[in-house]
Amino acid sequence: MKTRYVIAIALYCAGIFWISSQPRPLGLEVPGEFGIDKLAHCGAYAGLAGLVSVGLQRSGTGLSLRWQFWLPILFAALYGLSDEFHQVFVPRRTFTIGDLVANTLGGVAAQYFLWYVWWRPRRAAASPADPAP
Repeated sequence: MKTRYVIAIALYCAGIFWISSQPRPLGLEVPGEFGIDKLAHCGAYAGLAGLVSVGLQRSGTGLSLRWQFWLPILFAALYGLSDEFHQVFVPRRTFTIGDLVANTLGGVAAQYFLWYVWWRPRRAAASPADPAP
């Protein structure tokens, strides 16, 4: 992957880490399960998966289409897991399965959008025989 994408991904991950290091993220008290909190997790990790996906696409990594599809989701899920573990050590923060699921669903949503809404129509116009992952 090109260096500029690696740096962008590292900075994005650092931003997530910084936010999750705060006892009250962004000074807000966010209400319970499956509320705005889950949408925030979903959006943040959709951005992370999207950034990884674009980096893979534009860097010409030579990965199969299947790996290019699943690797950003796996990266977002694993980084989400590490972030949830990290929050165990932050006052007033906890590890929650709901957040982990929202992180992973954000990655899936980003990949679905990029592959089936954004890139697939362009790929189909350029090469009708290009297989889906």
